[in-house]
Amino acid sequence: MKKISFVLGLVSVVFACNLVFTSCSEPMEVEKYTILEKRVYSAEDSMIDQYSRIKGDGHGGSYFSRTDSTNQYGIGTFFTINDTMLNKDIRINIDAWFRANKIAPGYVFAIALHDGDKVALWQEIDVKKQMKAENAWTNVVDSITIPAASINKPGLILKAFAYNANTDKSIVFDGDDLQITFKNVQKVLEE
Repeated sequence: MKKISFVLGLVSVVFACNLVFTSCSEPMEVEKYTILEKRVYSAEDSMIDQYSRIKGDGHGGSYFSRTDSTNQYGIGTFFTINDTMLNKDIRINIDAWFRANKIAPGYVFAIALHDGDKVALWQEIDVKKQMKAENAWTNVVDSITIPAASINKPGLILKAFAYNANTDKSIVFDGDDLQITFKNVQKVLEE
């Protein structure tokens, strides 16, 4: 009986010490986000944003988006910045399928922040870093954060798209089944 009382007392002391030490720890900074919009694009749908479609062996069907030396822009979309998003970080998450006939520099998934006709900010996701083989569909999941300082006036437009800057006519870069999420991101202290 004394052993049980001793063990229970010891467990109680350890539990109490644990509560005291964990409750006194510094609050941690965490990210809080609000989903602004989530969009899903498949090259099977001919009525979506304006990018070229090719009939063939797409990832999710019979169509896909292709970029090459004569058609540099592929699957993508745009998003208009409104007053409620000013001076807040915006994160763009992508989940898409890409393939290229050569693993070489020059093709990316680009995010461009436009202020009228001017490109105010350009960022890229280097999809070739995730590709393992040529001519094989590769799922690319990544994100880019546009800093709050760049989101400084309403009417700015975010454009997100597959981009092929290669002048070599033999390099093609294909995209399909794009899921893109736009989020407001804030750093807050954990409650």
